[in-house]
Amino acid sequence: MKKTFTVADMACQHCVGRIEKALDAAGVTGYEVVLEGKEVRVEESQAAAAAAALSDAGYPAVPKD
Repeated sequence: MKKTFTVADMACQHCVGRIEKALDAAGVTGYEVVLEGKEVRVEESQAAAAAAALSDAGYPAVPKD
């Protein structure tokens, strides 16, 4: 099951790249970054690690569900 986060500060492809780099560095796999919806979707089991990685990268995430 996927957990969706809203990332209000995501505005461009540069932001997407930084988010992907942060998630990769945190060991998060199987994620989806959706610029148009300002969302990041991850497996529920990786939600805490993803939220921490996003916050550390300067992109605080708010759970959508």
